[in-house]
Amino acid sequence: MIEPGRAWPFVTIVVLNYNGEQFLDACLGALRTQTYPADCFEVVLVDNASTDGSIDLVRTSFPWVRLIRNDKNLGFSGGNNVALSGLTTAFAVLLNNDTEAQPSWLAELVSAALRDPQVGIVTSRLQMFYDELSIAIDIRYKAESQSSAPIAGVNLLVAESEAPYGIVQYYDGVDAWQTKPDGRKFRPLGRRAVLGVSVPRTTSDWNALLVIENTGDKGCCASVESLLSQKQLCSIELAAGETRRIFVNIPKTLANSARTLLQNAGSIMFENGMGRDRGTYVKNHEAFYSIDTGDSDPAGRLFAGCGGAMLMRLSMLSEIGLLDESFFMYYEDIDLSWRARMRGWQISFAANAMVRHIHCASSKEWSPLFVFNIERNRLAMLIKNAGWRVVFRELLFFVSGRLADLLVVISTAIRPDAYGLKRSYALARLNAAISILAWLPAGIGARRKIQESRTVSESEISTWITQQ
Repeated sequence: MIEPGRAWPFVTIVVLNYNGEQFLDACLGALRTQTYPADCFEVVLVDNASTDGSIDLVRTSFPWVRLIRNDKNLGFSGGNNVALSGLTTAFAVLLNNDTEAQPSWLAELVSAALRDPQVGIVTSRLQMFYDELSIAIDIRYKAESQSSAPIAGVNLLVAESEAPYGIVQYYDGVDAWQTKPDGRKFRPLGRRAVLGVSVPRTTSDWNALLVIENTGDKGCCASVESLLSQKQLCSIELAAGETRRIFVNIPKTLANSARTLLQNAGSIMFENGMGRDRGTYVKNHEAFYSIDTGDSDPAGRLFAGCGGAMLMRLSMLSEIGLLDESFFMYYEDIDLSWRARMRGWQISFAANAMVRHIHCASSKEWSPLFVFNIERNRLAMLIKNAGWRVVFRELLFFVSGRLADLLVVISTAIRPDAYGLKRSYALARLNAAISILAWLPAGIGARRKIQESRTVSESEISTWITQQ
């Protein structure tokens, strides 16, 4: 909330970009419409050696943005630090390029920071860029009574919407992903499967694509309906052994039935160093984004801010240091938050500082690159910040896991058809182990410095960590 006549501090918003031309219109355009006084903030775009048209777009369409060009891709930490290291403003804000901030976003962040001088980090409310529409797929087998019909035999191979970078959530009646011998993935369907699909930003009708196969020996019918409005969208028949591509036409009027998803309200951290977005939940070993109900504290205690949209006090950064540049991407925000907490700084959540975010646009979730950085940085963060008991336990688990990965790699070298796609993930984790070994001397030095300067005990920090 902007208060008339109030003196507002100057803020620098740092937007990191790497080949994100397709996101910049929405991101930078939203910053132009902030209610925060225009003469009290600047936008700095740090470009990590993009090869697309990002630079030309910024120069042509957003000349008010200060541009910093790096000669190579320095990653999330290195790229942001180029801008952060030269700032003299009271606050800096990190903002992903694949976001769209609501008009009052910056004012809400700064207001939260000004309420308490011990708050070093304020994290935003990140909502998924697209709203979600729930649809149901009902399966009925022909020539059989409902009571004797099998529940298996129909698989979902593909589920997509027309929303770029949109997601699909698999709620009920859908088994986990499985892999065919040829490498294709599928999810077996029960009689009634419920999916959540992203709604594209369009004023016209749109299509959802479903690819369904019937592996049984009997024909079946599949009908698709909008779950909330109970409107039937299509109905098809599949012969035994048939695979069909189904374009489900979804009327624009059903956009009113779509619901907003909460992607992140800050982060929680478990004792093993694994982080999770507040607002998500896990069901059958799969993470889901929950419907955003507007709660001011959606998932309990907050351990860390989310680097996708968070404010930092510069006096805090001068005390604890900048982002760790050995973390190319992922976990650098939790690491920074952990170091801040050990020096007595507080971290808060600004519930009304809302940002729409395209999740994992930079790196596909659970790709080998994603796995490498998650595995490497989680362990590096623990080595720097956690108690020795946790460090030794997680090192033991890490080493045993890498021995298992080594067996997978050896097996695929002997039998190329063995384990399928597991080889690429095993190699990613083994490369993470090699990277940790090379980093370890510097990591031990960083740990010594952090632990010697801490002012908050391990026992107090542990109260902020979520138990398994």
